[in-house]
Amino acid sequence: MLEHRLAKLAAAATFVLLVIGGTVNPTGSSLACPEPTLLCHKQLFPPMVGGVLYALTADDDGDPGSARLRELLGQGPITDDAELAEALELLRESAAMKRARETVRGYADRARHALDSLPDGPARRALAALADVVADRTG
Repeated sequence: MLEHRLAKLAAAATFVLLVIGGTVNPTGSSLACPEPTLLCHKQLFPPMVGGVLYALTADDDGDPGSARLRELLGQGPITDDAELAEALELLRESAAMKRARETVRGYADRARHALDSLPDGPARRALAALADVVADRTG
């Protein structure tokens, strides 16, 4: 019985890590955290902002905001507070953010679909809700 509970806990923890891990890099959530440490600005879960990958590869059609964002992101980790604020504002307004949100929502949908093989119950519903919480948190 204890092994069964531990197996469920391990499966749930793995699911959480996969969903969260699937949102960090595609959304560029670590943009404001130049050091790869457990805490970012003294927070275990800093606000997720993203779209960096898409912003760097986007066709800007002459949009000066996109060009400036790529310039800021291309210089390496942003450590200046004013440049960080500018980059985040440009990123929030970019089409790349919409695309990143759609990607995260797609991951959450795939995660929920993977749960279809499990019997209905509190654990399955909790994992499905978790996928939605993670996806909504990035929006």
